[in-house]
Amino acid sequence: DVLTETQVVLTQVLQDILIQLPSDKKYKLAILISAWDTIEPLKLKPYEWHNQRLPLLTQFIETNSDKLLVNWYGVSAQGGEIDNPKLKEINPPETRIKITSVKNENDISAPIDWLLEDQ
Repeated sequence: DVLTETQVVLTQVLQDILIQLPSDKKYKLAILISAWDTIEPLKLKPYEWHNQRLPLLTQFIETNSDKLLVNWYGVSAQGGEIDNPKLKEINPPETRIKITSVKNENDISAPIDWLLEDQ
């Protein structure tokens, strides 16, 4: 399974990064799940999808909650299948962008804004 291999690699990378950082500070991590328009019909929140599909990585993040402050985002950069004629009718194209998070904002810069906020 590709996701199994992916979560093992991502967990190891995150662990390697955390080992290198000072342990007396909490670090923000924004997790973006792309092609959210294909997942959205499942009626899951980004965290729920992540937990179902990448449980090892989610468990590692939760175990390290003393070091990590995490926010999950579902991102659809184009709003659907590009060959969908109805999608092409939505203008301007940037209005097709969707982002789903805990706050339910629809601002593509939300993850960056959150990362730059003071803790």
